[in-house]
Amino acid sequence: MALNPGTKLGPYEVLSSLGAGGMGEVYRARDTKLNRDVALKVLPEVLANDPERMARFKREAQVLASLNHPNIATIYGFEESEGIRGLAMELVEGHTLAERIAGRHPRTPGSSPPGKPKSAGPGDVVLGSPLPMDEALTIAKQIAEALEYAHDRGIVHRDLKPANIKIAPDGTAKVLDFGLAKALEADPTNPSSVSTSPTLTAMATQAGVIIGPAAYMSPEQARGKSVDRRADIWSFGCVLYEMFSGQRLFEGETVTDVLAAVVRAEPDWAALPAEMPRRIHELIRRCLTKDPRQRLRDIGEGRITIEKAIIGTEEEPTPATAAVTPAPAPQPQQSVLQRVLPWGVAAIAILAAVALAIGYFGKPATTARPIRSTISPVENVVFASSGTYGGGVVISPDGTRLVVPAREGSEKYSLWVRQLDSLTMQKLEGTEGGRYPFWSPDSRFVAFFVAGKLKKIDVTGGPPQSVCDATSGRGGTWSKNDVIVFSPDVSAGLSSVPAAGGASTALVPLDKSRKQVSLRWPEFLPDGRHFLYWGGDPYSSENSGIFAASADGKDIKFLF
Repeated sequence: MALNPGTKLGPYEVLSSLGAGGMGEVYRARDTKLNRDVALKVLPEVLANDPERMARFKREAQVLASLNHPNIATIYGFEESEGIRGLAMELVEGHTLAERIAGRHPRTPGSSPPGKPKSAGPGDVVLGSPLPMDEALTIAKQIAEALEYAHDRGIVHRDLKPANIKIAPDGTAKVLDFGLAKALEADPTNPSSVSTSPTLTAMATQAGVIIGPAAYMSPEQARGKSVDRRADIWSFGCVLYEMFSGQRLFEGETVTDVLAAVVRAEPDWAALPAEMPRRIHELIRRCLTKDPRQRLRDIGEGRITIEKAIIGTEEEPTPATAAVTPAPAPQPQQSVLQRVLPWGVAAIAILAAVALAIGYFGKPATTARPIRSTISPVENVVFASSGTYGGGVVISPDGTRLVVPAREGSEKYSLWVRQLDSLTMQKLEGTEGGRYPFWSPDSRFVAFFVAGKLKKIDVTGGPPQSVCDATSGRGGTWSKNDVIVFSPDVSAGLSSVPAAGGASTALVPLDKSRKQVSLRWPEFLPDGRHFLYWGGDPYSSENSGIFAASADGKDIKFLF
């Protein structure tokens, strides 16, 4: 049943339709309690009217709501009213990976220009251009991190495909509908329930049912056998193949044809680019091994392989087949530079703006001696790249410490603190997934963004404390008056909130006359009464610039 704008389901008010999928109708809705937009997925009547399946769905949704990862769309809650049942989830703005591969959206900011579309041979179905190598690797790494996080908690997606992966305007990849395929499937012990399954295909067998998108399901899924995390690894291989080749792995006129190809056909390895790093080519082959016993066992291995390719340790490309002449190896360092360079330029612009603003608003009280040093991570700890993860090294106001997103071994990225007079680093427990850190003026607290929240943590000890909601924060600054000015979302103005916590207040709105779509990276000046920020369009340097404003959000000045 379609819902009209204005319809309410619990605290959620329907704004507009976003489309339909295997789960039912999807709407943009407004959370009237927390004043945020969400994706509201109204479940099909065949599911909503089945008490046993609804009870199982609720149990699964409760487990899925525990997932807290920057590359997984969050589940907010389950609501039911007058026979309508819906799931409220994080609304991820942007476009799907399927749309990106099809060429209907621009490439991720900072990536290399795309290549020419592949020419179609007999029987080929060309979706669009292969993604640029660095963009594909960056997206692949984020998908792998999301799968690894869920698999470590015993949750399998079972419906991974480009249409279930959203690319936010800043390039962040978010996996949608995590684990809902299992929550929605028919009871394999009850063959009659299969006919009411809302998924693409559901056919009872003695071993189970077929659940998932035919073109991306594993051979064991296609045969109706029980599945585990290795089914996700197969689907991940299909997604990698599509990103790098620009064409779908298995095609057919009917679902049956596609399933038959999944079970029997071999991939067209010649469709993969000859300049692909050898280890990535091998990774795709390991993911797409039909025998699950011989397939890649752990997605974490794949994530490590992708990270090595990103940082440029790959030296030799591998041709798709022996008949293809290898092209000269690409220079991965160039790609990393291209991705990080815009933020480096922005950092230089901010420093120049500080100099101009100090001259405009008043000179600092003291002149500090310059200190030059090289700071390397300690053994087995890797610093996050500011261009791909979120936030680089940030030095405390008193100049004694630094904080940086980093990880040890194969662990998740967390925030780490290091005393500048020490050779050791301390992991701040409870900051897993934390991004864009910034210091309190007394150098005691570090604030950061994670899972839709702005949080702070005492670097001397103690758990993180929530300050306020922040859907997808992009930088903040903490004044000596204990007021935090921050960017709550990738497509919003600036807000302020007491550092002690509470409701945030809109401070600086987007200036539509300047075609601004985002305000980010606020930074208080030494006087504590003014701050700088970046405003504009991430896709257009022409409409972007550095601005200064007073602490009350007024007296806005364009610097350059």
